[in-house]
Order: sequence, then C-alpha cells, then structure tokens
Amino acid sequence: MPSPIVIVHGWSDGYRSFLNLARFLRSRLRTLVTTIDLADWVSLDDEITYRDLRHAMQRAWTNHPEIRNRKNVHLVSHSTGALVVRDWMTTYYTPDTVPVKRHLMLAPANFGSQLAHKGRTWLGRAFKGWRTGFETGTHLLRGLELASPYTRELAERDLFGVKRWYGPDRILAAVLVGNSGYGGPATITDEVGSDGTVRVSTANLDAARLTLDYTADADRPRLTLRRPPGRSALAFGVSDGDDHGSIAFKKKNTPRGAHAAGWLAAALTVPRARWSSFVDEMALATRRLYEPGSDDPYFHGYQNTAVSVRDDLDNPVEEFLVEFHRNRRGRFAPDHFSAFFQRNVINDVHNYTADPSCRSFYLDIDLLRKRVGERSLFLELEALPRYRRGSAVGYGSLGKIPLSPEEVEKYFVRNRTLLVDVRIRRIVGPNAFKLEPAG
Repeated sequence: MPSPIVIVHGWSDGYRSFLNLARFLRSRLRTLVTTIDLADWVSLDDEITYRDLRHAMQRAWTNHPEIRNRKNVHLVSHSTGALVVRDWMTTYYTPDTVPVKRHLMLAPANFGSQLAHKGRTWLGRAFKGWRTGFETGTHLLRGLELASPYTRELAERDLFGVKRWYGPDRILAAVLVGNSGYGGPATITDEVGSDGTVRVSTANLDAARLTLDYTADADRPRLTLRRPPGRSALAFGVSDGDDHGSIAFKKKNTPRGAHAAGWLAAALTVPRARWSSFVDEMALATRRLYEPGSDDPYFHGYQNTAVSVRDDLDNPVEEFLVEFHRNRRGRFAPDHFSAFFQRNVINDVHNYTADPSCRSFYLDIDLLRKRVGERSLFLELEALPRYRRGSAVGYGSLGKIPLSPEEVEKYFVRNRTLLVDVRIRRIVGPNAFKLEPAG
C-alpha cells in the first residue's frame, strides 16, 4: 500500500488553501492525502507558543485513525509548517521511532523570515487585509525572526546534534522554494533573493555551522566548520518564477516553475536507491539557474549569515562590529574593499529584537565572488566595551583572521544559512571586586 501523505500547512493558511495541492497529490501519486489542521485562530493568539503547537500536532497525530499507527508517513509542509514538523518530531520521537519517512518542505521558513519582525500591522497594511500565509502571534513571530535562538536551537537538534535525523537510511528531506516576489499590491513585501515571504537562503535546510573561538588566543582564533551529518540526503531546489503561494499550488493548478511539479512528485516517490541522483538533479538545475549571472540583484544568490557573539562567561555581547578587508593594514588605512563590502555585499543586517548579540547578515554572494575572485580576505571583529586600564570589565583587541581563497569559497555559499558562533574572552579588571580588611 502506498505511503499516506499528510499536509501540514502554515498555521494561518487554512486547509482550503491547499485543496489544489491535495488534488494534485491524490491524482499523481494515487494515495491517501490528508491534512493536519492546527486551527486558524491559534496563530493569531499572542499567548500561543511553539510548545503549544508541537503538542497540538502530537495530539492531532495520535487522534487521527488513518495515520496514528503508520510508520511510513510522508509529510508535506508549507512555510511555517516546516518548523512545527521539525520541532514536533525531535520532541516526541527519536530517529529510530519517528513515523515520518519523507518530509517535503515547500517554501519553508527553516531559518526565519525577513517579514517576522515587521509584525502583523505592517503585513496587514502591505496586503490590504489579505491573508498572507504568515500572520502569527507575538511568541511565534519572535521565533520566526532572522537570527532567532529558536531556529538556531532547532538546527542544533536535527542538523548538528548527536542524533542523525536525515540520510539514505533516515528521513529523506527535500526543500523546494521559489525565487520571485508577489508583485502587484504585495510588492512591498518582495525582497531580493526571496519568494516574497521567505528568503531562498533561509529556506534551505542544508546549513553549516562555523565556530570562531578567541578565548584561548585572541590573536589566533580557532575556526571550526561543521556540516550536518547525512547532508547528502538533503535535497534543495529553486523553482524559477514561483512565489511563496504558487509553489504550493495556491494560485494556480500547477506552479509556474518548469521543474516544480516533477520535483514535488519525485520527492515523495523516488526510490531510496535513487535518492542521491535526485538530490544531484535538483542541485544541478539550481546551479544552472544562477550560473549565467544576473544584473538584477533580485536573482542573485545570497547567504543568510546568522551570528551569535558571547563571551567566556556566557554573557551576550550586544555591541560588536564585523568588517572584511583585503589586506592586513590597520583600521584607518585606506581600504576601498571594506567600504564596498559594507555598502554592497551586505544587503541587510537584522538584530534579533530580544537579544542584539544575535544578528543576521544578508550577503550578496554573487557580487562578492565577482569582486573578490581568487583573492584572500581578512575578517576583523571588534567587541564593546573596550577594556582599558582602570576599567571594571571589557574586551581586548581581536586579531584579524586571514581567509584563503579556498576558505572564502567554503565560508561564503549562495542560497544557504551559515550559523556563526563567536566566543571571546571577557577581561575582568582588578578593581571590579576587591577584598578589604575590616576595621
């Protein structure tokens, strides 16, 4: 019997928005298709948390007679639904007990959305009262912000943790996202490198994690790059011409992208023995989409670089500056590349609302590659407050980090998220705490 398919929609979408998708799956795959409806109203309630949603999903799952005892369910999620699925499965199951065998994510907000911090009022004005598929309450919006601790912690659980969730013998996961905005009245939400609601780079599940440790030697920090185990099974494809709604059949009977419908069906049917070939097929088609290069920044490849800076006493470092240079010259020496990087390569910077030590840098990788070529770069970090003689506490100077052309190629990759964890040493001055003799 074919594996049943469950659609988990973005929680304010409503199941009726996915009738076309359900019809397509039923007719194309000839299998049972159902939806898990977490109720439209919950996403607009400011008291609702992610814990509530994953609990609600577990209750819906165990109460559904057609899937509760199945061990081979295929999930299709859209937008914020992908976060709920990942949170739910890593909370209630292990890689050995999870009943999900495949997870197809359509335009997922795996590492947040550029719209989350703007709130419901802005979205309502932008869409003139239309439902955006992205309306949520306060707690949920906070977790959906760029560089949020929630999306970082979720990645630690299913991507970089001890347990391996994805792989040829585990969950087969695929991400499909569009590269075009909404246009028309909703143009105000369109952003370069996005589908109008999520960035292509924040949708991709195949992230990387870079640790910069200055605590042992401030002049020569230790760099460690990690990729998710089982990442070869993480399929990713960009559907040319689709936006956040059309990729999920919400606007037309089929998406606009030439590969979208085929990829969608294949992600749920390709035999495990051929999964690696399917991953390569999507990667090749996506790479060809960007290879010619575009003069329009909207269609450049970007990297979501989510930086978290803390000191060795685990204090968040809220004030820090990141700069890139092409040489080792001092801060005040002329360096036109540094100005170019700050003004052009960095397309956007977002400080996480509840903790400015978490920050997202949106980097134009195509523009960076064009300007840098095969040259080296130097990364420089400065943290405040600076420690000076007589200070109670502060941070010392940090050495520049040389990046070879190979390292630049490795650390700056289009259409992905790079989680950067920075650790620096906090200097506690002798006057911060003193013992004086009594009397």
